[in-house]
Amino acid sequence: FISHPKSILHIRRGFNMGKPHPARQAAGAVPAGLDKDPLAFLVAPQAAQQFLSKHWEQKPVHIKATAERKAFFGNMMSMHELLELAKQRDQDEDQGPLLFPRDVNAVRYVDGVRQSLNDEVASEDVLTELFSQGCTFQVHQPQRIHDNLWRLLAALEAQLGCLVGSNSYITPPKSQGLAPHHDDVEIFVCQTSGSKRWRLYKPLAGFELPNKVSGDLPEDVIGEPVMDVTLQVGDVLYMPRGTVHQAVACDDGSSHLTISTYQRWSLGDLAQHVIQVSADGQHNAEGASWPLALRKGLPIGFLHNCGLLADVGAGSTNQQSVDVAKALAGGLRALADQLEAMPQQLVSMAADSIAADFIRSRLPAHPEQLPKKGPAPTLDDSLVCRGRGLFSIIPVPDEATHSHSDDEDDEEDEEEEGEGFVVVTTPLFNDRESHLMGHPHVDSDAEDEDDMSGSEEGEEGSSEEEEEEGAKGHKHHHHHHGHKHGDSCCGHHHSDEEGEGSEDDEDDSDDEEGEPTLPGPVVPAGYTPAIAAVLNALEAPGVKVRDLIDLVPHKDEHEVLNLVGMLWTEGFACTIVGGGAVKEEAGAKGGKQGKQAAAKAAPKQEAPKPQGAEKKGAKEGKKRGAAAAAAAEEQEE
Repeated sequence: FISHPKSILHIRRGFNMGKPHPARQAAGAVPAGLDKDPLAFLVAPQAAQQFLSKHWEQKPVHIKATAERKAFFGNMMSMHELLELAKQRDQDEDQGPLLFPRDVNAVRYVDGVRQSLNDEVASEDVLTELFSQGCTFQVHQPQRIHDNLWRLLAALEAQLGCLVGSNSYITPPKSQGLAPHHDDVEIFVCQTSGSKRWRLYKPLAGFELPNKVSGDLPEDVIGEPVMDVTLQVGDVLYMPRGTVHQAVACDDGSSHLTISTYQRWSLGDLAQHVIQVSADGQHNAEGASWPLALRKGLPIGFLHNCGLLADVGAGSTNQQSVDVAKALAGGLRALADQLEAMPQQLVSMAADSIAADFIRSRLPAHPEQLPKKGPAPTLDDSLVCRGRGLFSIIPVPDEATHSHSDDEDDEEDEEEEGEGFVVVTTPLFNDRESHLMGHPHVDSDAEDEDDMSGSEEGEEGSSEEEEEEGAKGHKHHHHHHGHKHGDSCCGHHHSDEEGEGSEDDEDDSDDEEGEPTLPGPVVPAGYTPAIAAVLNALEAPGVKVRDLIDLVPHKDEHEVLNLVGMLWTEGFACTIVGGGAVKEEAGAKGGKQGKQAAAKAAPKQEAPKPQGAEKKGAKEGKKRGAAAAAAAEEQEE
């Protein structure tokens, strides 16, 4: 900033978003409204809210095709498309051929036994031969290849606020690829060609809404079907996680997509993050650390008196296990009381930890989903965020920005570092081609596992400058979900290893402690209210640039112009020239939302002494940054 030159430290910029794959430009029509409400597109003619209240996480439903879904999904990733793709990749020196099992799995289910017939290179000839032998092909994360599917999944990730993956399944006539199983994700099966018969069964006792896949299930344990339906092109079959299912192609063969989401996205998973951020918060804000009851040590000789060896020992009473369980329950109740007393403190910090993982791993927006930026903003203009759910503000530790300081300005740096920092981050620069792709090996027992990619029986005109913004930047960091390739329906195949994405990209540097750095500009936390006001302005008339003056630390016009210029340059906001018919209360409302969103990171600034006011927020900003960093580091480990 002109008035405060070290206020913004750019650590990521200049990456190109990936552009639509040239071989897939002529895919089916994209219906109006898909970008804004993709869930409504999937469940139409049923209203999205009706679907959520009656079926989501509750019971399966078969939704008949609409004309829009027929046009959109028709022949998407069919056998013909797969063979054409294999032919193109054989001639592509940069990407190389399709490989088993990284890109494709070849499986079949015969006489109650699942068989894997993976070769090495998935060439056109090999695929044709395996198909003639009754193999089903599971294509991993076809959104990497197909533009319209990329667009749909990117819209779903923005709407749901959760990772969404897919798998494509291509099955010969009268063949079955997978054994009966249940998945650990919410699944939308979308028929793209031919037809397929699906038999669905109740969740096994105790496995409603599971957080792990079942693996192959014997026919004699799954009971009788509760739903028996045949999907035609454009039909959608929704299955909550835990629904046992199997499917067989009809006489005309079949291809379908499984779109999957909500893997490891439960209150129990949030609880793990809450416990972790509170564990990391021992020296941070009051109410953000473990209660004393959880900090007390285990009994002397705990391991000698608890566990299987102690339980089966002669004369064992399990008394120490009982005592420790009682003490632990008391500590967790104390943490629960703390959580209820200060809900925003712990839940908000846990949300920041989850958000960092989500941002690193999700799809970039499709170029057609981004409005033009317009001209550079002036004080007389207004700003609108370029996309709902595409941007986030994440606290970062002082250590992540310390190396950007100049030695001769140590005193000023210390003041700035003390206030805490945030990164304004986005998935716009993520690598589409590595979305939810794990390590290139296949767990043969994970055929039915769901990763955000989807498995066979269910599973996730611009200016030249803006064209360069396309969707292919740095690759994803490994993260908690750890999707791996398998044969499950959802395509999210999360493993216990790190890495929902691919290997860290060379453009993605780590900090000194090895923690992956989020892409985006790093700014002092004092600028969070103004940035949040812009990112919360999702529709016209937007937020007035002049209204941001009261939200920045130094209340300076030049400071605001530099801030909004950065947001515009980085592609976070677009300009409404002259502000249109902007009402005064619109800007005020945006400012209020921004302040509320940033209250945890930086308190309100005092106008008379802006630098002193910044110091006033130092303690809290630093605490939030350190806690978030510790949680993220633990997650990466």
